[in-house]
Amino acid sequence: MLPEEITKKYIILDILAVDESGRSYEIEMQVRRSDSYPKRALYYLSRIYAGQPDAGEDYEKLKPVIGIHFPDYEMFPDNEDFRFRFEMRDVRHPGLSLTDDMSLYIFELPKFEKMMKNRQMKDSLGEWLHFFN
Repeated sequence: MLPEEITKKYIILDILAVDESGRSYEIEMQVRRSDSYPKRALYYLSRIYAGQPDAGEDYEKLKPVIGIHFPDYEMFPDNEDFRFRFEMRDVRHPGLSLTDDMSLYIFELPKFEKMMKNRQMKDSLGEWLHFFN
């Protein structure tokens, strides 16, 4: 994705797909650990979201952007779960959502592999993750 200005950063997406309702899906495989990865993930989703409206279009026409990321390392080693969903919610009132237009799903592949070895994951999500792994 090219920057809007020549002095701005461009982004390289692994996969960007759009469904029939206009939702964008940014799918990313992350092999190397990087301290800046969470910020880059948010930057990519934000750029895709901000790039939607044409001049004069109403903001109501913005469509959701969903990131689906597969790091091949543990981002959250203190948490034994391997799947996470991040979105815009109030900290004190988690049931209160500002918008559901931007979500980031993270599936930590090493933790998933451990669960597969222990036969703890036998559903369609497990089959998809096995495919990506």
